[in-house]
Amino acid sequence: MTILKNRKLLLFTLTAVAGAFSCVKIYSYDYWTHLYLGQKFFQANEGSIVSHLFSMGGGLYSNLFPALLYSVSNSMGDSFVSFTVALITALTFAAYFVMGGKIENKNLPLFLLTLCLTFYFARIRLVPRPEMIAYLLQAIVMIIAMKADEGKYRFRIIVIILLLAFWRTVHVSWFFGLFFVLAYQCTENSSFYAFLRNIQRHKVALITMLSGGIVSLFLLRHVFQVFFRSLGKLMTINEMQPLWVFPEYFVPYSLIFLLFITLNFLLPSPAYKRCAVLLILYVMGAFIARNSAFFLFATLPHTIRTLTELSWPNQRLAPLVKHGCSLAILTIFVLIALDKDPEIGLGLNKQFTPLRSMEFIAKNLDQPVIFNDLDWGGHILWRSAGNITPFIDGRLAANLTKFDDYGKIINAQATRDNLKLYRIDTILTRGIYINSGRIYPLIFHLYSSNEWPLWNADDGLVFSNRSLTNHNKLNKRQIWEYMLHKIDHLEGLDGNPPHLLYSKGIALYMLGQMDPSKIAFNNALNQFPALRRNYAPYLRILGF
Repeated sequence: MTILKNRKLLLFTLTAVAGAFSCVKIYSYDYWTHLYLGQKFFQANEGSIVSHLFSMGGGLYSNLFPALLYSVSNSMGDSFVSFTVALITALTFAAYFVMGGKIENKNLPLFLLTLCLTFYFARIRLVPRPEMIAYLLQAIVMIIAMKADEGKYRFRIIVIILLLAFWRTVHVSWFFGLFFVLAYQCTENSSFYAFLRNIQRHKVALITMLSGGIVSLFLLRHVFQVFFRSLGKLMTINEMQPLWVFPEYFVPYSLIFLLFITLNFLLPSPAYKRCAVLLILYVMGAFIARNSAFFLFATLPHTIRTLTELSWPNQRLAPLVKHGCSLAILTIFVLIALDKDPEIGLGLNKQFTPLRSMEFIAKNLDQPVIFNDLDWGGHILWRSAGNITPFIDGRLAANLTKFDDYGKIINAQATRDNLKLYRIDTILTRGIYINSGRIYPLIFHLYSSNEWPLWNADDGLVFSNRSLTNHNKLNKRQIWEYMLHKIDHLEGLDGNPPHLLYSKGIALYMLGQMDPSKIAFNNALNQFPALRRNYAPYLRILGF
C-alpha cells in the first residue's frame, strides 16, 4: 500500500511537514504590540475577566489574542510561541486536507500540489498575529459550509453563526468568512437555491442568510471606502499596499489563481460560474496585500470541488500529472528549506528588533519623548511596560492621524519643525527601508545636524538632544558603519531591494572608501539603471 493510498498516513506525514516548515523565527513587529496589550490586560483589575476579554471584541485589537499570546510567551518563552504558530498552521493544513476527502486517488497529487502552493504563498502571513486563529476558523467554517448540501441547514447555519461570532472576538476579518460562505453556497451547492425557495419551512434561515449577505457586502464596501479615503496614509504601511507593488509575491499569487481557474476548463463542462467567483476572489485579494492569504485560502473549497469532478479521458496523462505534481511539491519543500525570509527556527529573529538600543534608552533616558520607526513602536511599549510612549506603532486606529507627520519626518520634509512640534528629544531608527533598501532622508539630516548627537549604534541608531552624563557622544562616522552592517543583513535575505547597492555605495563613500564605493555604485547601475538620477551627485563625484 503506497502512501498516496493510505490517507491517514498521508495526512499525518504532510501535516507534520507543514508544521515543521512553519517553525520560523518571530520577526513580526506586531508581536511586541500584542505582548504589551496582553500584559496590560492581565494588569487590569477592574471588572470581571470575561468582560475584559470581550470588551474590545471585533475591534482592530481585541483582548483575546494578546491575552493568549502573553500567557504562552510569559510561561513558556518565545520559542514555544514559534512552536504554537507552527501547530496552528499544521491544524489549518490538516483541515483543508480533510476538506478534500472525496477527491479520488488519481487526482490526489494535484490536490496536494494546490495545498502546498497555497501554504507556500501564505506562509509569510502565518505569524503570531490574530490572523493565525482566523485562518484556522476560516477552514473550519468552510468545512461546515461544504457539508451544507448534505442537509441539516438550520443546524449548520447555527454552527457557522456561532463560529463567526467567536471569530469576531479574535479578528476584524470575521465578515470575510461570512462572504466566503455565501459565495461558496451560491456557486457550489446545487440544492441551495431549492432551499431558498422553500421559504415556509426555512424563514429564519433565509432571513439570516439574506441579512448576512447584506451585512457582509456592507462591511466589505466600508473596508474599501476606508482604504480609499486613507490611501495616502495607509500606503506608508507595506501590508496595506496593493499586492502588485511586490512582484515577488504578486507573480506567484497570480500563477496559483491561474492554475486554479485553468483546472475548471479541464472539466467536461467548464464551470464558468466558479471561474467568475475565483476571479472575484483574485481581484479582492490582490487589492490589499495583508488580505491576500484570506482570499487565496477561500479558493481551496472551490478548487476541491473542481478536483472532485475532474476525470482524465486520456489515462496516459494520469502518471505524468502524478510525477509532475510530486516533483513540484518536492521543489516547494526545497525552496522553503533554503528560504531565509522568514528564517526557519524557534524564538526571535533579533535582526529586526532594536533589543540592545532600546535597552540603552531604558537605562539612560528618563521618560524620553521619542520618535521611532513604525515597526519598532510595539517593542518600545513592551520593553518599557508602557512607560515610554512611542511616536507611532502598528495600531492603525491609534496612529492614523500621525501618519502624515511621520512620513514628513522620515523623508526630511520640515523635519526640524515637526520634531519641535511634537517636542521630540530622542530618536530611535533603523535608518533604512527594508523593502526598497533606501536610506532614510532623515539620516542625512541627523548626520549634518549638531542638534542631534549620536549615542548608540548597536542594533538601532539612537540620537538625543538630552545630556547623558555617563556616556560619551559617538562619532557620527558610526552611522555609516551601522548602515553597512544593516545592508549586509538585507543582502543575505531573499529579494533584491532596488536601492540597496546604491545605499551601500553611499555608506562606503561617507566612510572614505572610494574604490569599494565605486564597485557598489557600478553594480547598482548595472542592475537598476533607472535609479541613476536619484544618486547623480554621488555618481558625478565618483566619475560616473
